[in-house]
Amino acid sequence: GQAISPSAYLSPTAVLGEGCIIMPNVIINSGAILSDNVFVHSGATIEHDCRISSHTFLSPGVVLSGYVQIGEGTFIGAGAVVNTDIGIGKNVTVGSGSVVIRNVPDNVVIYGSPAHKSL
Repeated sequence: GQAISPSAYLSPTAVLGEGCIIMPNVIINSGAILSDNVFVHSGATIEHDCRISSHTFLSPGVVLSGYVQIGEGTFIGAGAVVNTDIGIGKNVTVGSGSVVIRNVPDNVVIYGSPAHKSL
């Protein structure tokens, strides 16, 4: 099953896997695909044609522009923005308030504006 807030907007062409939790005031636009067990917190925006892999957590206020791809097990902190057509790898942590402007490899922590790898 899924848990979807009545105040969330889901495009009729969006696809959600099993176990997804969609909190209040979330927007999921056309062609977005969320795999199993994706948790989308309040006020997050997932624009058109995004692909979000399983076991991913989007904190409140996250903005994913169009065509963003996110790997399995990734955590994106509150208020982070991911620019159009960016790929984020598996098991990545994106710090709160970060602005992601380039692709991100697997298994890293990034933060800042523009986002960069933790040392």
